[in-house]
Amino acid sequence: MRKVINKLTLIYYGFYVLAIGLAAIGYAYLSGKPPLVDEHGSAGIALSSAYIVLLVASIPLALKLFSMKVKKLAAREDLDEDAKAARYLPLAAWRLVAIGADLLVGIALFYLLGSRSMIYCAAIAAVALVFCKPSEMKADNELRTMNN
Repeated sequence: MRKVINKLTLIYYGFYVLAIGLAAIGYAYLSGKPPLVDEHGSAGIALSSAYIVLLVASIPLALKLFSMKVKKLAAREDLDEDAKAARYLPLAAWRLVAIGADLLVGIALFYLLGSRSMIYCAAIAAVALVFCKPSEMKADNELRTMNN
């Protein structure tokens, strides 16, 4: 289980490193300049609306699908702990990718549109990602207690 958690932790912190890097690049190249896309124009409204819909749909969906799949995995009696851990890895990784991608898109749209609402949406994704931080205790609890 420790190897699985180490891989998930690498993905988890990787998204934060990418977010910081994207924010630094955006700040360095786009700060103080007019936004590339007018946030009040049709393209800006479409981009921000699509991102908000993506954010509102993807975070709960990622969390719910992960929960459902892990419940099924925990209920399987034919698998030992190592096999369950191996199957847990892609499920948890996809949850991190879904929410981490929301964070990166939000930061990119903040610099692209110059809209404060995009940075707030990115912050929502960052908080959701914090709740997905992998730990051995959390994984053990999910794989053991969800089958009750």
